[in-house]
Amino acid sequence: MAKKKNAATSRAKTLAKARAKRWKENASPDGENENQASGSLPSPPSPPSPPSESSPSKNHPTPSPSVSDEDEPQDACILPRGPGSQSQALDDPDGLVKNLDGLALGVASDEKIVLEDPPEDTDDPEWSRSPQSLADPEGDEGLPPPESLAEGPDENVDENNKVKEMAASLNELYQTSLHGYGRHCICTLGEVVANRVRFMLGTLNLMIQKGWGLLDASSTAAIVFGRGEWAARQVRTWIRAYQGENKLPTSVYSSWNASVIEDEDLASAIRESLRSKGKYIQARDVLEFFGTPAALAFSHLIDAPPSIRTAQRWMHRMGYTWMKERRGQFADGHEREDVVEYRMKNYIPAWIKLEQRMRSWDSDGNEIPPILKEGERVVVVWFHDESTFYAHDRRLTRWVHESETAGIHKKGEGVSLMVADFISADYGWLRLGEGAIPNDARVVFRAGKARDGWFGTADVTRQLSRAMAIVKKRYPNEDHVFVFDNATIHSKLPETTPNVNKMTLGPSEKVGGDGIGPSGQKIKVKYAPAILPDGTIQQLYHPLDHPIEELRGTFKGMAQILAERGIQGARKLKLVCPSIDSQKGQGCLPGATSCCARRVMQNQPDFCSQKSILQIQAEAEGFSVIYLPKYHCELNPIEQCWGAAKRVYRDSPPSSSEADLKQNMLAALDSVKVEVIRRFAARSRRFVHAYRTGLSGVEAAWANKAFHGHRVLPEALMQTMDRPCS
Repeated sequence: MAKKKNAATSRAKTLAKARAKRWKENASPDGENENQASGSLPSPPSPPSPPSESSPSKNHPTPSPSVSDEDEPQDACILPRGPGSQSQALDDPDGLVKNLDGLALGVASDEKIVLEDPPEDTDDPEWSRSPQSLADPEGDEGLPPPESLAEGPDENVDENNKVKEMAASLNELYQTSLHGYGRHCICTLGEVVANRVRFMLGTLNLMIQKGWGLLDASSTAAIVFGRGEWAARQVRTWIRAYQGENKLPTSVYSSWNASVIEDEDLASAIRESLRSKGKYIQARDVLEFFGTPAALAFSHLIDAPPSIRTAQRWMHRMGYTWMKERRGQFADGHEREDVVEYRMKNYIPAWIKLEQRMRSWDSDGNEIPPILKEGERVVVVWFHDESTFYAHDRRLTRWVHESETAGIHKKGEGVSLMVADFISADYGWLRLGEGAIPNDARVVFRAGKARDGWFGTADVTRQLSRAMAIVKKRYPNEDHVFVFDNATIHSKLPETTPNVNKMTLGPSEKVGGDGIGPSGQKIKVKYAPAILPDGTIQQLYHPLDHPIEELRGTFKGMAQILAERGIQGARKLKLVCPSIDSQKGQGCLPGATSCCARRVMQNQPDFCSQKSILQIQAEAEGFSVIYLPKYHCELNPIEQCWGAAKRVYRDSPPSSSEADLKQNMLAALDSVKVEVIRRFAARSRRFVHAYRTGLSGVEAAWANKAFHGHRVLPEALMQTMDRPCS
């Protein structure tokens, strides 16, 4: 009861103060005199003065004689009448409040009570409105709310149940859209829709817990979510849409129009136009495409050429990137059929056979000796290669302070020096020993037209002779194998060895090797006779006493040579299969052996067993020479030694002097120790095992990186790669 009385008192005070203020503003002294003289009621009526026991003359005045009790209106406010009552009420508006407090609390009063008329002003001033009604109506705001949300004394329970059902349905939908836990949790509704659903749930929960209406609940939820009245109207719209049609709010993101270049036909046509421009294309070529007849087919998509900036974005969309050309080891024929065939049938079998007698090292550098059979010796493999150092080759990437100014760099690469050397995982760089002259098999060559010339086969043979002399003297109790890449100067055949690539199909007097005459001029050297598998010697040139004078001493031609060997249809064969593409070389299909005369000749046993100059030279000294597959620098560990040495060289003081270049180069090479070389050799060995299992170059590179801690690749590797993706 006390709470109800306090609430009633508070409401009465507020109402009395507001009315007293309004009456005071509208009242004037002239109006009071006129009303009293005429005997009519004041307009607006004067508020009564507050009662007081100490001043009965003021607090209990007698009614005015000009107005009778019967003439007072029945619907006017409570008002004590008497001379001066109006002015007293205006001077003391708190008296009305105290009087109304007494009436609200049920206190009896002995005064005469009159009822006053309401004010004639029928307008609804803005200051008296509810704050929630100040927003302008928007959309369907002026429409009546749905029946389930309409207020009614008989439907409150049913309405609350429907709101609970709607909240439960929304909450279940939201919870089922969550996947994952913690920071990895995602919502399939999307971030925007999920936020709106949470906004709706907050509004409905306020309606359920507080018993509020939709208007008050949405306004409060908007404040909680840090939004404004517009968001409150939106959430009311979403709730009504979900209640009536079970529709969730939608997100406009990603609903706009796609780019024109997303059209596959247009993108394909532009790519075709760019390919026709050659290797060096630019974004401006995209603009030129729209001036061609081919662009007319896409006039329904775009009616004018794009800007240059849009063309650049389209280039990125079509997969182009402005960058330097990539350079990789698995290109330019690395997986060509003939290269793969040599890798699988020649190099890898030869390596696996030698590896059984080679030393190896674990990840800690501990030596693992091979298991040798009786009479076998340890095999040491020496890898050979050449590399060039330039005087101006320095580091270009470093930490640069903002206060540094741009420096002046030397033009060009500067003077160059070429170096050729041998390494092995067993002993590192090939050296004879301290104090010996010559100390090593290293060759420093000043390559160039006006310098030492060009490094050729003769230079390689001299270096190989020195290397064989060193290993004979220092490592006489081991078998040594020298590995070269497949460069022309390494694999060159003797001039007298028949070369199929230089042979003609018919007779010729110009077929032969290139020799040097007594005075240094180039001359043609006839090929040596061929030796057939049964030991028969076959002459490749017509005899000098041939009945036909024009054929005397000339090359017979491959058709005649193959016919003499009993090849059926040899005279009907063409010289070589035409190349399929624009690249030079034979166009023979993989695995073909009798498609053309050159391929048939290449598969003859005596031609297959031909040996190069280096092989003949090494076998004469009791050593072996094998060749790496073409384009397989990853199988040669000395290539990594060059890289490690050049990294050290680039940190040396800059200089353009050839003497400084040589000194810094040799110091950088000596910085590559045998422990580092063994790591490089282990990496190359893992590549061999990867290729042995049938992996391609890219797959082998991945496997080598994934299993870099192994001496060889594990057997489970192929099972992992053959396993179907789940």
